[in-house]
Amino acid sequence: MELHQIAEACAAGGILLSAAALLFISRREQVPAQAGEDPPRPLTRVSAYLYRRLPSFGGAERVQSVREDLAVLYPSRSAEGRAAAYEILRIRRILLCVLAGGFLTGAALLQDLAGGTGEGIRRIERDGYGGTGTTVSLTASVEGAEGQGMEIPVSVRARQYSAQQLERLAGELFTALEEIIPGQNRSLEAVAADLCLPAEVEGYPFRIRWESDAPDWLDSGGRVHAAFVPEGPVQLTALLTGEGADGSCAFEHTYVCRAVRTAESENARLRQKLLSEIASAEEESAGSSFLELPQTVQADDGTARQVSWRETGEERGLQFLFLGAAAAVVLSLLEDRRLHGQVRERERQLEADYPQLVNRLALYLGAGMSLRNIFYRIGEDYRKQRARGAARRCVCEEVLLLIREMESGTPEAEAYTHFGSRCRCGMYIRLCTLLTQNLRKGNRELLQALRREAETALLERKNTARQRGEEAETRLLLPMVAMLAVTMVIIIIPAYLSFTV
Repeated sequence: MELHQIAEACAAGGILLSAAALLFISRREQVPAQAGEDPPRPLTRVSAYLYRRLPSFGGAERVQSVREDLAVLYPSRSAEGRAAAYEILRIRRILLCVLAGGFLTGAALLQDLAGGTGEGIRRIERDGYGGTGTTVSLTASVEGAEGQGMEIPVSVRARQYSAQQLERLAGELFTALEEIIPGQNRSLEAVAADLCLPAEVEGYPFRIRWESDAPDWLDSGGRVHAAFVPEGPVQLTALLTGEGADGSCAFEHTYVCRAVRTAESENARLRQKLLSEIASAEEESAGSSFLELPQTVQADDGTARQVSWRETGEERGLQFLFLGAAAAVVLSLLEDRRLHGQVRERERQLEADYPQLVNRLALYLGAGMSLRNIFYRIGEDYRKQRARGAARRCVCEEVLLLIREMESGTPEAEAYTHFGSRCRCGMYIRLCTLLTQNLRKGNRELLQALRREAETALLERKNTARQRGEEAETRLLLPMVAMLAVTMVIIIIPAYLSFTV
C-alpha cells in the first residue's frame, strides 16, 4: 500500500469510526421540538450532542447575530429553542458533507486496492479497427524490488489489418533517416548529444518505432544518457509500420552508432526492460484485440521476478475529503448569509407596506372606528387573504401578534410599543409613539397626525424607490459595457478583414 493510500485509509477510517461512536453515544440525546423531527433522526441526535458539548463555530458575536435575526423572523417562538434548532440543523449539514467526503475517500481507496491487489490486470484492451489508440498509465510492482512500484506509460495502438508496405518508399525513408537521425551530432560514429528519432516523416505513409539494444545509454526517444558509456557499438533499429492498398505492413532497418553505458539503479534497469518487453509485445500483437502485459522480468542476477500491474490513478480520496470539509464550511457560511438576507428582505417589505398601513389606519379612524378595532379588522382581512392563497406579509404578521397581546391582557399602549420594537424600523417606532401619545387625546388630533404621517411615508417611499433605481442602473453598467465591447468587436473585425483582403 502506497503512502497516499495509507493516508486515505486513516482519514476514511477515522471519520467512519468517529461517526459510529457518536451515533452510539448520542442515541438518547434530546432534540428541540423546533428542529421539526419527531422522532429525531440519528444524525440529528449526533448534531444535538455536539452542539451542547462543543464551542460554537464563529464565536459569540456570530451567535448573538444569529439569535437576533431569528428573534426578528420568528418572534412568536421560543428564542432559545429556535436558536438551538438552527445550530443543530446547521451542524447536521456540516456532518453530512464530512461523511460524504469520508465515504468517497473510502470508495476511491477500495477502487485503487481492487486494481492493485491479487493478480492485477494482465492485458489492455485495444481499440477496434480505425481507432485512435489509447495510452494507459500503469504501475509495475516487481517482486523483491525496492520502492512502491514503477509508473510506466503504455501506449496501445488501434487494431490494424495486415498488408504489404510500399518497399520503394521504405527504402527511400531509410536513406533519408541517415541524414535526420544524427541531429546535432556530426555523425552516428560520434554521438555526444540526443539523437533525432522522429515518429513519422512528412511525405511517407509510415509510423516509425525505435528500438535500441542499449537502452541504458540510448532510449527509444533518442535521449542519450552520457554518464553511461558502453565499449562497443550500439544498434538502433527503426521499425516502420503503415497501411497500403492491401493492408498494413512493417519494415525494419538497423543503424550503428557509438553508445555509452554505466551502472544504474536496479529499478531503472527493470523499468527499461519492461519498456522493451512491452514494445516487443505491442509490435507482435498489432492484429490482436488486446495487448498482453509481461508478467515476469529478468533481474540482474538472472532470476525471473513476478510483475503485477495496476492502472495509475489520481489521489482522489484525500481530494474528496478536502472537498467535503470545504463544502461544510461554505454551507455553514451560506446558511448564516441566507438568514441575514431574510432579515434584510423583511425590512424592505416592512418599509414598502408602511404607507398602506398608515393610510388604512387614517381611513378607518376617519370612519369612526377605534384603534383596537382597526387592528382587529386588518388582522381579520389578512387571515382571509392567506386562506385564499395570498403571500405572507411581515407587517400583517406583526399585526396578528399585536392582536394576540391585547387579547392576552397586555395594555394597549404597551402592545403598541412592543409592535414598534419588533418591527425594528424607525418609521414604525415613530408610528407607535404617535399612537401611544394620542391614545387619550381623542381621534381628531390622531387623525390629522396620521394623515400627515401618510404624506411623509409616501414621500419616503418615492425617495427609496428612486434610490433603488439608481442602484440598479449602477449594477447594469458592467453588462452594458460588456455588450458594447462585443458589439464593437463584431463591427470592427469584419471591417478590418475586408481592408486587409
